[in-house]
Amino acid sequence: MDIDVARWVLEFLLRKSIDDRVLNALLRVLPISNDDWRLKKAMFLRRIESEIAEGSVSEKILEFLERIEELDYEEKVATSEPMKRAYCSVAVDCTLRFLDEREKYFDAVKRIWRGRFWKMDRLEDVGLVSDELVCWKDDIEAAVCDSSVCENARMKGKGIDTLEAVRAYVAEAWESMGPSFLEVVAGTVSDDANEGSSGMEQRWKM
Repeated sequence: MDIDVARWVLEFLLRKSIDDRVLNALLRVLPISNDDWRLKKAMFLRRIESEIAEGSVSEKILEFLERIEELDYEEKVATSEPMKRAYCSVAVDCTLRFLDEREKYFDAVKRIWRGRFWKMDRLEDVGLVSDELVCWKDDIEAAVCDSSVCENARMKGKGIDTLEAVRAYVAEAWESMGPSFLEVVAGTVSDDANEGSSGMEQRWKM
């Protein structure tokens, strides 16, 4: 199959409710360009959708969001507020869930805040580093050794709807990318058909 046709088909299917196993099978056999920004972003968005399909979030989403941010940065696409909010919400959720398990909590702090966050903060121009994320970083690290801060963080975290934040970002990202090529073509054909039908009706009326 031609590489352009493969791209059009995949970008279209990634937006549809098709079993992930079918998509994975197609990804293994269809020719894919490593330089296609839109297709790569669509693939990461689909992976995020698959991650939250069961009603929960994992640290994998942080990786997917980081990869999307890198792609956007290369294309000079600014990091949106919904994306920042989604990243912060997932980072906080994936840490606070271990508040009652000290060792696991400390491991999460090391992975997410002293690992991922620290690497992004060093680069200075990473769009995912929001003021809200910085504030949470201070609270979460302080909670490691201060029980009062720990309880405050727990209460503050209850106000976060992580799934809704991620869903809102994914919806915004799909919308900002616009329709897939095949959807545009289908819309054009439909418009042409409607215009042709309208023209025939006018002729019959005459």
